[in-house]
Amino acid sequence: MVTLYHGYGATDFYATGPGRPADEVARVKFNAVQLLKKRGDALAARLLDAVPFEILPGSNQNGDEFEMLSASVLLDQYEEVRSKGESTEGQTAFKHIGQTLKELGSYIRFIVVDLRLADVPKQVIQGNQFSLKESEINK
Repeated sequence: MVTLYHGYGATDFYATGPGRPADEVARVKFNAVQLLKKRGDALAARLLDAVPFEILPGSNQNGDEFEMLSASVLLDQYEEVRSKGESTEGQTAFKHIGQTLKELGSYIRFIVVDLRLADVPKQVIQGNQFSLKESEINK
């Protein structure tokens, strides 16, 4: 898991339950994207629109309660978002996303993305590509 934005307070966190309903998240995201576009922050708008973020309740060891923007994505999108989060431009974009969502009433303390593991294709399993040859075992 990669933390793309941390608003304030302690840096530890965990989700405490299911997220907001999908239609509510879509409404919040849509309005935040429109506001970011209007303010000329195209990268932040694109990232918020493209990544399938959920809004989850969270807590930490101090018992703080907050919300977090969280997504679980496959490898290509994970690497794209992770690399953006490491750039100065991307860090600014994720900060603007967090601030804009707060402005709209969602007190997001963290924005995180997690790598969703892909299923192994059947042809790989059937091709037995994970089996070691006897010569490899004897090494």
